[in-house]
Amino acid sequence: MSALLVTTAATLRRLLRPGAFALALLAGVLTGLAVLSLPSTSLARDVFAGLLRVLAAVVVLPLAAGVPTADRSGGYERLQALRPQSSLAWATGRMLGSVIGAAALVLVLSATSRWIAGERPMPAEVEGLRMDQRASMPTWRFPLPAGARGPFDLGVPLLLVPPGGGTMEVEVTRGDGAQTLPPVTVMRHRALIVVPDLWPERGDLFVTLRPSAELTLAATAPRLTVGERPLGRAGLPLPRDAARALLVALLAALAAACAFHFETACLAGLLALSVELPAGAWPLAAAAVLLLGFASLGTALLRRQALP
Repeated sequence: MSALLVTTAATLRRLLRPGAFALALLAGVLTGLAVLSLPSTSLARDVFAGLLRVLAAVVVLPLAAGVPTADRSGGYERLQALRPQSSLAWATGRMLGSVIGAAALVLVLSATSRWIAGERPMPAEVEGLRMDQRASMPTWRFPLPAGARGPFDLGVPLLLVPPGGGTMEVEVTRGDGAQTLPPVTVMRHRALIVVPDLWPERGDLFVTLRPSAELTLAATAPRLTVGERPLGRAGLPLPRDAARALLVALLAALAAACAFHFETACLAGLLALSVELPAGAWPLAAAAVLLLGFASLGTALLRRQALP
């Protein structure tokens, strides 16, 4: 246990150097500036998630893989080969310290990008809730935030639009008030309709869509724009779906670094980043155990080769 703790602390100390924090800050600044330069805030979520995943991999994987390879080139393997500690504890400590350090660098990267781009205004949207799944002319319910005043922009996705377009009738209901809008001509796969708020009526807004026979509504729910809000945490969430892939890539790079050269370790991490694991905790746990075993075997082999 003592060998595990010592190796974890040593790996963490070597990974979290001022240069590593500087790289994470620089990557966060680039991500934030890229989000600010987007022509449309609707792309902010996808662009932020993609940039954060790519830059985190570019920054974290080489830094983590460089710790074992630097130890080997500096003669640390020969020193540890003479000590009575297991290769499993040594490999586990390296991986555990690297995972903690990598998580800290990713958090620094994401916090910096949010701080730079978090004040940019973006549309505040409410997703519609379909009231009848089988109706040919569906009604959608939109919960409105307190104090929201219209008119609102309603975005309706369409699956099929003929070359000549089609028409759509819209009926809006709120409380005891109801209003039928003039027919809207639709020429694209996303119709943008201005919807009144029927003030001073209170409560949720109900919208009934009556498309013509030429139009086909998409399965995606319409979205109602009810104002603006800063990007902040709500608009720039951490890409938790990419955390699994980054973790597996980090473990693969570390396992390869315990047995091979730096370039091979980075290549192994990038290859693992492109592999999609099945959903669930068991595939992730199985991959972590297998990579830990590979790292332990590689460490044991190098320790034996380093013996005088």
